[in-house]
Amino acid sequence: MPTPSNQALYYATDHCFLGPMLAVWTENGLSSLKPFDSQSELKAHLVQQLSGERITPVDSARRKDLQRVLAAIENPGTPMPTLTLDLQGTSFQQEVWQAIREIPPGQTRTYTELARQLNKPKATRAVANACGANTIAVLIPCHRVVRSDGTPGGYRWGLARKKALLERETCPVSP
Repeated sequence: MPTPSNQALYYATDHCFLGPMLAVWTENGLSSLKPFDSQSELKAHLVQQLSGERITPVDSARRKDLQRVLAAIENPGTPMPTLTLDLQGTSFQQEVWQAIREIPPGQTRTYTELARQLNKPKATRAVANACGANTIAVLIPCHRVVRSDGTPGGYRWGLARKKALLERETCPVSP
């Protein structure tokens, strides 16, 4: 997660059906939300990836924000809270992420459809790469972006998680 080395980071951990979750905020907003396969993997990530950063546990307001996000993940009928995000990416990536945030739960778009929507019909691969660069699971719902043939395609946090999220949102997924 690219941040200036002098910038304070705040973190919280919790758990949902996706596994142990780590949320990291900068002063500007949520910059990372990611699931892990185990609590030990999450702790190792904190030590290895963030040990050189100024990182401290979050305040109660941010912890409540994480709990509201996880409640919405667990219960797809619950609206996802609107949080301030600190998105680190190119202008094209941010454009893709904004378009993805507009895909309603229960619906999918193909990488090709998103490229066309952005008036860049030849940028299908770049759209897929932007999905892969997303650091904020579920709030930027890259799991709703699928291949042209309807199959799930890739997912930064694992294909099983992508399929599980789509199933919870009642999207039909090809094998």
